[in-house]
Amino acid sequence: MFGTLASLYDQMGLLGFIITVLIAVFFLIGFYVNILVRRCYLSLSQELAAFCDGDLNEFKSDMLTWVTEEYKESLLSGVKDINTPAIIDLGLEAFLKPCIIGENYLRKVNGLLITLGLFGTFLGLTSAIGDIGTMMTETSAETLMTEAGANTLKILISSFRGMSVAFITSLFGTGFSIMFTGISTFFGAQNSKNLFIAQLEEYLDIRVASSIMEDIIKKEKNEKDEIQIIAETLTNSVALFSKTVNDYTEE
Repeated sequence: MFGTLASLYDQMGLLGFIITVLIAVFFLIGFYVNILVRRCYLSLSQELAAFCDGDLNEFKSDMLTWVTEEYKESLLSGVKDINTPAIIDLGLEAFLKPCIIGENYLRKVNGLLITLGLFGTFLGLTSAIGDIGTMMTETSAETLMTEAGANTLKILISSFRGMSVAFITSLFGTGFSIMFTGISTFFGAQNSKNLFIAQLEEYLDIRVASSIMEDIIKKEKNEKDEIQIIAETLTNSVALFSKTVNDYTEE
């Protein structure tokens, strides 16, 4: 089977060779982009975990710092229902633009591989059918029945064989698409992104929110204590003033 495919690949023309090379190039670019994007989100996830465990005193990533500060400001402003995913998405768009572009490419690379394969197939079929049509129009029925017709039949058979060569590009596109799907399933960047976003949402909605609420409660308690102290002081001052007036009146 592989020997037949190899022999058919050798018969492809320059255009088929270029298309198969493009399919391989797009696959390799997608593979490399997947590794880079996955590494980026794993790095952020590890940094967030280290910060939560106390191994880091502050974030090194500008994205994590900005998202945390934005979430704190929203809480302190009195907003009850904070749209945490929207804050995270805005942070990703602002600070991780290359990763977003890479994700867009990864979402389209499978379709691109298959489309290139089909494009090469259609070009090959169009060329083969065009050759057959030209040959049939230039050959009369009498010629087909003579010895020269045998040579014409051989050429027709060769043209049909060329159609099988045209499908090689589709095989390349589909094969590389299946490989990329397998890689994305087990080692995909999207899995790492989902893990990081879930981890970040938990950090914001639990740790940061709890810390801010504790600070707000402490602040309100301190304000109440200060008001109580002021009230007690004022009451004592009024009582002292009243006593002073009474003593003065008696004298």
